[in-house]
Amino acid sequence: MTYELEDLCNDCRGSYDPQTGNADLEIVRKSLEKLLTNETFVQTHCGPDAEAGIHTLYRDPDKDFMVMAHINDKGRTSPPHDHGASWAIYGQTKEYTDMSEYNRVDGGEADGDATRAEEILRVRFGNKASKASTRVAAEGIVACFIRDDKKVGAIVEVNSETDFCSKNDEFVAFVKEITKAAVENDLSDAEQLSNLSVDGKTVEEIRTQLIGKIGENITIRRVEKIIAKDNLFSYNHGGRVGVIVDIKSSDEILGKDIAMHIAATKPKAIDQRGVSQDLIDAERRVAIEKAKEAGKPEEMLEKIATGTVNKFLKEITLVNQVFVKDEKQTIEQLLKNNNSAINGFNFFIVGEGIEKKEVDFASEVAAAQQ
Repeated sequence: MTYELEDLCNDCRGSYDPQTGNADLEIVRKSLEKLLTNETFVQTHCGPDAEAGIHTLYRDPDKDFMVMAHINDKGRTSPPHDHGASWAIYGQTKEYTDMSEYNRVDGGEADGDATRAEEILRVRFGNKASKASTRVAAEGIVACFIRDDKKVGAIVEVNSETDFCSKNDEFVAFVKEITKAAVENDLSDAEQLSNLSVDGKTVEEIRTQLIGKIGENITIRRVEKIIAKDNLFSYNHGGRVGVIVDIKSSDEILGKDIAMHIAATKPKAIDQRGVSQDLIDAERRVAIEKAKEAGKPEEMLEKIATGTVNKFLKEITLVNQVFVKDEKQTIEQLLKNNNSAINGFNFFIVGEGIEKKEVDFASEVAAAQQ
């Protein structure tokens, strides 16, 4: 006898335990598997003539379970999601579905707030979660250029697909040339720079030709123009980090030393006044939660949090950091000894905030041969 949709529905109803109200999912699975051997059912509801979409074939008025047909006319993906207390048994009639299970580690407290989720993870796993969220993996280089009078400068980031391209002489020359052009033509964004004419060609045309020659995608990602209050100095760390700092001094060595320090420590601000209150509040919340989990007394929590926040501010504010070339003095002391002050700084890190696509070159080559 052919197993029909009505038989599946009857078996599903019979699988429910009257004591617990729960269904026996193994019975449901076996019943669905049996139904999908019915070629007439499959062709009618899931065949080539079936309309794409999600169709309800049956809904039980008492147990409230549903039998549904999902018809996809092309491949699709679904992000991680939670079915809550409900359950689902899937039967595949054509092609295949890859499924992954994820363990939610924030316990649901974040309620979709990514910033709050990071705080929770930091409480549970230390700073590993925070560090992981800042990892970047895009290629390319950063270039700096400062006008001779030290009053105007620019930092430009140009991305490539591989590190091999970022070391190409023509690519490096292109980035340096357009960075200089950005300063000389008073440009402050990537679109303006792309439209600039250089030696009879636009920067965009030169970029396109370079793509054809090197064989990789090349993107002018960002441009930052800096106007000095006093004097600008720069430091470039292997094309990976570019820094321009505005200081009250004409001392080349001092200016370069401070720019180099910024490249090494990547401070958030000159001093505490430049740190957002949101960032301070977040650090305080994390400190309190960590102290609670460590079993610290309630009356000690604020004191612990204050100490943690003060330590945090010393670590991320430039003037409070220990000078990388002399651990016996802070940047504040270095500036004081040289009768100087910092007005501001800017830095780019190659690929900051870009997620790199991992490429299996062996598979690509094999596919190209087919």
